[in-house]
Amino acid sequence: METKFSQKTQRTLGSRWSLFVAAAAIVLTPVGFAAQQIIDLCGCANTPGLQPFDAGTPSTYPAGTSGCAANCSGGTITLQVPPDGILRFTSFTVNGGFNLNFARNAANSPVTILVAGDVLLRGANGCCQTFIVSGSSGSSGSGSGIAGVGGLGGPGGFRGGDAAAESINGFTTGGTGFGPGGGAGASTSAVAGGGTFFGAPELTPLLGASGGGGGTGFSGATNCTGGGGGGGGGGLLIVANGTLTVQNLQVFADGGGGGSVGNGSCTHGGGGGSGGAIRIVARSFVDAGNGQFYARGGGGGFDSPAGTDGRIRLEATDTTAGTMFLTQPSAARVTGPTPLGAVITPSVRITGVGGQPPPTIPQGTFGSIDLLLPSPGLTGIDVATSGVPSGTGVLVTVKPRLGGNPLTVTIPLNNCSAAGECLGTASFTLAAGAYVVEARATFEVQ
Repeated sequence: METKFSQKTQRTLGSRWSLFVAAAAIVLTPVGFAAQQIIDLCGCANTPGLQPFDAGTPSTYPAGTSGCAANCSGGTITLQVPPDGILRFTSFTVNGGFNLNFARNAANSPVTILVAGDVLLRGANGCCQTFIVSGSSGSSGSGSGIAGVGGLGGPGGFRGGDAAAESINGFTTGGTGFGPGGGAGASTSAVAGGGTFFGAPELTPLLGASGGGGGTGFSGATNCTGGGGGGGGGGLLIVANGTLTVQNLQVFADGGGGGSVGNGSCTHGGGGGSGGAIRIVARSFVDAGNGQFYARGGGGGFDSPAGTDGRIRLEATDTTAGTMFLTQPSAARVTGPTPLGAVITPSVRITGVGGQPPPTIPQGTFGSIDLLLPSPGLTGIDVATSGVPSGTGVLVTVKPRLGGNPLTVTIPLNNCSAAGECLGTASFTLAAGAYVVEARATFEVQ
C-alpha cells in the first residue's frame, strides 16, 4: 500500500485589522531622526553568519548548489532547498545570463528566500532569463505499450495522477491528482480533470499547487495509453528588507502540462497541474523592464483541460506594489506588508495507517511507497492535530493510484486536550492496491 501524507494545514485568516483616519495625513519626524526607518521585514537582519549570494560567484553559493565552477556571467544555477525550506542571505544577486532552479528537499518544502538587504534579478540584454519553481509535465503514453505517469510538483507542489491503460495495467480509470485540489482521473466516459489551486488569499501558509488527473486508455490495443497528469506549481516566498529589482527576467510557478496519448481514438490525456503560489515582499519594488511573474495552470493533454491559475501576491511598504511587474494571473497588490506568518501555527499529522507509523518524512509526494500493509480490508487512518479548534472537521482522503475514485471521511475534533491537541481515526475498507492518503483541516480565525 502506498501512502502520501499531506501535513500542511489549510485555513482562512480573518483577523486583518486596519485603522483609517478620514481627511487627515500625519507625518512624524522626531528631532534628529530624519532618516527613513528600516523595518526588518524578513526577520533576518540580526541573524548571525549571513552571507551574500551572487549567481556569478561560486564562493557565495550555499551548500548543495550546482552551477558555475569559476566566476561566470551566465549558466544554469540550481540551489538546494535546505531541510527547513528557508534560504537566508544579506543580499541576493542574479545579474547576467543566469537561469535559476531549485532542487527539492526530502519534505518537498516550498522555497523561502529571506534577504536582509537588496534583491537584484537581472537577466542579460534582451528577454528573458528564468527563475523557476514550476511543476513538471506528465509523461505521455506511447504507441508501444507504456502508460504516462504524473509529473512532479514544483517545490511545495503536488504530483500529477498516473494514467490508466487497460491493456498494460488493467485499469480504465486514471489516478486522481495529488493535493487538496487534485484533478479527477479520466475514465472511459470522462476526460481527466485539471488541478485546482487551493490556498488562502494571504498565501499563509505558503503552499504549492495540486496535480492534474491521470488520463486513460480504454481498449485492449497496446497503443491505447493515456497521459500522466501535470504536477502542481511550487510555492515561492521572497522577502527583502531593501529594494527588489527585476529586469529581463521571468519568475515561473506554472503547473505542469498533462501528458499526451498513444492513440487518440481510445484514450484521454492527462489534466494540467494548477499554477502555484508566488509571494514577494520588499520595502520597494523596481521594474527595470521585462519584470514578469507567472503562476499559470498547465495545459491539458489530449482532450483534457488545463489546471487553474495559482496566486501571486506583491507587498511593499510604499506604493510600488501597485505599479510594478507584469503578472499572470493578476496579482494581489498590497501596500503593507501583511504578516509573513499566521498568528497561530496549526498542524495536521497522519500518525498511523492500519496500525503502522508512517516514515518521519514520507515520500509519497514523489510517487514512492511509504507503507506496506499485510492485507486489504478495514483500515484505520490515525490523525493528530495541534492548534486546530475543537469541533473542526479533519477531512481524510484516500485516493487509489489507479482504478477508482477518492474515498473521504470527515473526523470531528471533539476529544481534545487542554493544550488543544486532538486525536481521531477514520476507517476505510480498502481493496488490494496502491493508495495516496491525505488529510487536512479547514477553519477560519475571526
